[in-house]
Amino acid sequence: MKLSICVPTYNRFTFLKWSLAKLKALNFDKEIIISDDGSLDNTREIRHEGVRYFCQATNTGPFPNMRSALLAAEGEYAVFCADDDYLVEEGLARGIEYLDSHPEVSAYYAPCDLWDEVKGELVWSAYKFPLPCTFHRKEAHELFNFVIQHHVWPEHAIYRVRHLEAICKPRIGPYWAFLDVAHALGTGDVHFAQEPFYRNICWHPAGERVKLGDQQCLTDFDHYRAGLELMFCTLWGYINPQAPQIPQQARSRVQEMIRHFIFLRYEVAHRILTAQGRQGEAWILAQRMAVNLSEAA
Repeated sequence: MKLSICVPTYNRFTFLKWSLAKLKALNFDKEIIISDDGSLDNTREIRHEGVRYFCQATNTGPFPNMRSALLAAEGEYAVFCADDDYLVEEGLARGIEYLDSHPEVSAYYAPCDLWDEVKGELVWSAYKFPLPCTFHRKEAHELFNFVIQHHVWPEHAIYRVRHLEAICKPRIGPYWAFLDVAHALGTGDVHFAQEPFYRNICWHPAGERVKLGDQQCLTDFDHYRAGLELMFCTLWGYINPQAPQIPQQARSRVQEMIRHFIFLRYEVAHRILTAQGRQGEAWILAQRMAVNLSEAA
């Protein structure tokens, strides 16, 4: 089997049915895995040929459940898809073709499109960079610089399944995506493509719902910071195995880079809160931005 499409879900029966129809139509040698995080709705009624379904004994939380879905993959490659989004066949095909021809690459990353499915149009594209990039283990520092410079959120990847156990460590506390890409570099090369294969649906034909990422971007700054800090420490260890102590000069530079990254997240959250009329929360963020302005400039 070539591809495992791994779908974590929780109380999203209507949206899951919609996404499954999209995913089943993809023309690949594939399996679809649904990991239900103890839904209380009728999600358990979903049974389709070519779909493997399992239910967590207790509610584990969205990110541990995502990891469980990925680790259940039995294909050569695995990709995550939220239960209200879908994957673009052409982009997936490019990623699989690249991995087939580059066996040294453990993970193929790409940005996602924020998509209005009601109007059928692009709303916004995630991080951009001028050329496709591949990083090797000895280029760990360059990978960290790349993430910071281009404000990369390495959330969407096609993984080589034999490396998944080493890439997807238990997801507790720090933001998982920054750690995953660091662990991926420990198992092989990582590639960043320019063309997306993932559509993050903002306006959905099945109705309105709360998107986890929309909530995270307003509050999870400390988790992002912790993820970046641990990402750097992990990458440092790959090229400095005999020097675990990070020099003061390097620490100061990394702290400055991370402050700049988080400052940009404050700006995004401030715009959203202001647009939503949440003036109290916007004011708090404005004060945090003022404190960090000189370091981020």
